[in-house]
Amino acid sequence: MIFGCMRDKKYEEMLSLLRPHAREIIFTKGASARFIEPSALLKLVPGARVESSLPEAIAYARTAALPEETVLVCGSLYLIGEARVLLQ
Repeated sequence: MIFGCMRDKKYEEMLSLLRPHAREIIFTKGASARFIEPSALLKLVPGARVESSLPEAIAYARTAALPEETVLVCGSLYLIGEARVLLQ
């Protein structure tokens, strides 16, 4: 799962709901300055991975995911929009 979220959103609650369903979590951020720094989210999910940009997070996920796995991009609709552009 690739996750990035704005600082002013309920990211702790989001992660508590999503975490049990992900084999691995990759924290990243989108282009907006409103995103929380991915490294700040590590305290909530020890052992997660941090990638400094969405393209890097997607590149890592492509190499780490098993062929039968689905990679979910979530957290912020802005992040999802940026991912959509990169993946089209």
